[in-house]
Amino acid sequence: MGDVADVGVAVVGSLPFTTLSPTAVTVVRLPARHMGVTAAKMLLERINGDKQPARTVVLRNEVQPARSSLRV
Repeated sequence: MGDVADVGVAVVGSLPFTTLSPTAVTVVRLPARHMGVTAAKMLLERINGDKQPARTVVLRNEVQPARSSLRV
């Protein structure tokens, strides 16, 4: 196993503990509100009788790189 400096860390979602880390942690921010609104609309479509095949919706995310995942 290599040195701990060989390990990169990233989290998905805005987790509160990321601010407690001694090294800034890379975060992938998710559009939580947009995800919820989209899911609710899709559910209501099904409840109202939509018989279309299931579909995939891709939402934009934002990567905030930090020292925990940078290579020098």
